[in-house]
Formats: sequence, C-alpha cells, structure tokens
Amino acid sequence: MKRINYILSVLFLIVIFSSCDDAFTTIRELELPAHEKKLSVFSKLYGSTCEVFISHSKSIDDNSPYKPVTANVTIRKNDTEFFSFVYPDDLKTGNYISPVIELPQSINEGEKFTLEVVSDEFGTAKAGSTVPELPVIDNISYDENYYVEEYDRLDKLEFNIIDPEENDNYYLFNIYPTSYKRNKYHLHLYISTDDPIIKETYWDFDKGIIISDKTFNGQKRKISLKVNYYANINPNGEKINLDTVLINSKGITKDYYNFLLSKIQYAQAGDNPFAEPVNIYNNIENGYGLFSTEKSEVKVIKIK
Repeated sequence: MKRINYILSVLFLIVIFSSCDDAFTTIRELELPAHEKKLSVFSKLYGSTCEVFISHSKSIDDNSPYKPVTANVTIRKNDTEFFSFVYPDDLKTGNYISPVIELPQSINEGEKFTLEVVSDEFGTAKAGSTVPELPVIDNISYDENYYVEEYDRLDKLEFNIIDPEENDNYYLFNIYPTSYKRNKYHLHLYISTDDPIIKETYWDFDKGIIISDKTFNGQKRKISLKVNYYANINPNGEKINLDTVLINSKGITKDYYNFLLSKIQYAQAGDNPFAEPVNIYNNIENGYGLFSTEKSEVKVIKIK
C-alpha cells in the first residue's frame, strides 16, 4: 500500500508541474493596428541658431533606419514670418546634412515663435514656443575633495539660482570641463547630487541637470553638485588636472523640461518589469517630437 501511495504521489507532482507550464505560458497572436506615418520633428531655437531634424514616425515592427524628410519649414515670430528654408536641402554641404542653420537675428526673451513643417508626403505639422527668461545665478564656489565616497574623492560645485516670481521657470545646467589637446587626451566630468528637486539628464540630447522652480518660486535657491572627473593619460605619462569648469545656464520651456523628464522616466523604467509604460512628451501638432526655445549664458569658474 505504501508503494502504491508513493507512485500516486509522484504521478500527482508530475501532473501538477506539467500543468504549471501551461498555466504560466500563454501564447497569443496579436494583430498590430496599421501605423499612420506622421512627421517627426525635433527643433530648438537658441541665440541666432535653429537646430533641426525632420524625419517620420515608424511602426513598432519597423527596424529601418530613420531618413530625413524633404519639407518646407517656416518659422514665425509674433505671427509674422521670420525665417524659412527647405529641409534638408538648405542644410547640405555635399552629402553632409548639418543639424543647424543660422537665423537672421538672435531670439529674445518673451518673443513667441511658431514652427510649421509642410511635407508633400506626410502633411503639415505645427508647434509653438515662447522664449523663456535667462537664468540668474550668483555665489559660485568650487571646493576640491569635499566629499569622500568609498574610493572616490569628489569636488563640490555650488551656486544660487535667483528665481523671479512672475512666472513658472524651468532651468537646465550643463557642466563642462576644460579640454586639453584633443589629439592626446581630455578630461571626463560627471555630475551627481542628493538634492531631490534636481533631475540628472544623462541620456541623449542635453546632458546635465534640470530644475523646476515649483518649490522655490520667487526665492533664492542654493544648488549643490558633486563633481567627479578623471583625465586620460598622455603618451608621456603626464596627468592633467581640472583647472577650469564651464557652467552653461539655460532657461528652458516647460515643454522641453517635460520632454527631458519623460526621457529620464523612460530610461528608469526600462529595466523594471513592474513599471508603468512611459510616453515620451510631445508638443508637435499632427506629428511627433518637440519644438522649443531657450536662452543661455556661459560662466567660467577658474579652479587653480
């Protein structure tokens, strides 16, 4: 009797584990909806420069490379035509397509711009943007070896943002080291922070930190950053230390802030099977992508 019970138990376990395979494995064939291709536009105005890339959207199963789309581009300032060009023809030098084209004059705070992209194949896409205010920062300081974290000694970069109270403001700060003799070696610099209002953007597009003034509107706010850098060694074995840091302070639009924030959230959700899907922010009417404006100023910090 015991032998029969043992055999029955083994058979029961085999049946259970066999059925588990079926319970946790379900194959369903899904028919993807037809994809309507639309214009994909990424454009930014800053200084007297227009940065632009125009392509088209792709379906989820389309692995073909992105290709430039021929389109007529019109930029209007305060409802008056400001500049127009043909993409990519007016940006070509031989077979090379430049990502930028010069505007007739610099853009200014408060000016309203609209972008219209017209393609015979994909129709018309539009977007608008108002030039934000230039950030005001002061009390910049740089302390070497301020933090000791495991095997690293990190420097501290601090400055104050003087935030106006009239509007909601959004900031982007790019931090650059001085480069030396690019054919031999150059410095690499990494920025991090423990400040919860600061978001680090190290994926594509602008690498740096983005900040919204939602928690300090109209006030002065201190920003503390950790700086980690290393220098490549040249063939003679000489090591070059950091002696100058450049801070590119940018006032950016809410649209651009939300776009970069969605890129951060998308990257963070990539390896998390429980994360909710993240849609990349888009402000293009009848298309995909982003149109924005910005004002910027570079400050030089001498360390040694």
